[in-house]
Amino acid sequence: MATKSNWQDTSPKPDADLLAHAINYADKINDPRLPLLIELNGYDSETQTGKPHWGWRSYSFTMKALNSLGLADEAIRLGESYKNINKLDGDTNKVLQELADIMRSNGQKTEAVKMLTDWLEANPYAPAAHILTALLDWEETADPDTLIAWATRGLRDLAEEQASSDHANFYYRRALARDKRALDAIAQPAKYPNLDICAEINRALADYDSARGLGINPALNRQVAFRKQVLSRAAKDIGCGDSPESPAPPSDSTADIREEVTSALHDILPVIASDNLSAEHKAMQGKAVLNKLSPLARGVLLANLNRVAQDDDAPQALRGDVQAFLAAYKP
Repeated sequence: MATKSNWQDTSPKPDADLLAHAINYADKINDPRLPLLIELNGYDSETQTGKPHWGWRSYSFTMKALNSLGLADEAIRLGESYKNINKLDGDTNKVLQELADIMRSNGQKTEAVKMLTDWLEANPYAPAAHILTALLDWEETADPDTLIAWATRGLRDLAEEQASSDHANFYYRRALARDKRALDAIAQPAKYPNLDICAEINRALADYDSARGLGINPALNRQVAFRKQVLSRAAKDIGCGDSPESPAPPSDSTADIREEVTSALHDILPVIASDNLSAEHKAMQGKAVLNKLSPLARGVLLANLNRVAQDDDAPQALRGDVQAFLAAYKP
């Protein structure tokens, strides 16, 4: 049986992504071989750095595993080494979100939030859905303007990075912030001299509808219904229905979006799973289906495909076909 030393000499070089998944699985089941897997993947415990060929999974899963092993300081330094590389792509925010989560769980929430907000400010156009989700979870009491800006950027980023984060969550978070801002403005109008309260209520209601239509956690449906009642009552009390200057802003029809996505899935899945088409033809035909969709529906469909590609419970053949399609697809 090969030992670690001769394994390195006599075996093909391990695939970092496969080892990253092995590390993640071993971490979840408390496998005693976890430290060996971390070492085999090339983690340098002396310098707390990874290897040049490492992808985001190797960094994120190794950091998480080190934290599980009681080595939080090493995990944080490994994350900081990744941050110092200054790599910027669709997966960067996943690693930084993991780093921030470890910092927060080890009593460094203030530092974690500052790191993330500084990065968002320095990279205003970088995909950041994972970071924004974390901030919205952690900073629920932040001022409504900030929460609305985070949620709006999250919605923008989802389509760009094919993120697995849920559109519905960002609509729901933005609705809560607009809800709060509208009711605060009713109680303290001097605080919001330029806010059209009736329009803000309508925007909040539209976001609640979008969240429900796109599949918000069913456990939140009762709260959404209650908040809509509160806002509708508030709008009636201040005479919004009689105000021609405050029409409801245009909003995405969630029923239409669901219909678009469902129809497109019926068209695109047979193409992706076909054994008779080359990868190039699959990408070409799939792109034709996607280009017919509205931007939001396209983002939702790509997010769903990305979830399948990353779902360990999905049928292996389908998962592989979807991964290959996403790798070949160019917007």
